[in-house]
Amino acid sequence: MKRAIKAFSFFVLFIVIFLSISCATTLPPVPEKYNFDNKLEKVDRIVTFREPTWEELDAQSIILRVALNDYYLLILERPISTNHFDIGIPGTGSTISAGYDRVVVIENTVPLYYKIDRIYRLKDKKQKEEIRALLKIKN
Repeated sequence: MKRAIKAFSFFVLFIVIFLSISCATTLPPVPEKYNFDNKLEKVDRIVTFREPTWEELDAQSIILRVALNDYYLLILERPISTNHFDIGIPGTGSTISAGYDRVVVIENTVPLYYKIDRIYRLKDKKQKEEIRALLKIKN
């Protein structure tokens, strides 16, 4: 009987620890200011055959330029925690996918990873500047 009580106590303790860890690692939802579903074309992936260039908008959004007039807005699952960083996407080959690929930020030689939540295609440079201004206003 004592053995069954010990086993049950261990099981309950394990469940409590597991639930505590899972609640602590749950990400908050992406803020509504990053929802451009009704304004921009949402895409699942980007195919690029050259090294893209980056423009940081704010802590949770980045503009990616993959060709001369081919821009995409990347919304990250969580804000980047530093102001000074180098950025890239590790191991993607020629495809970058929302919900799968991550942005790597190098801070003091330590890589930090941020999953891409959404990708929006921007029509042109004018729309890129409109989104840049809109996100700066909302900060």
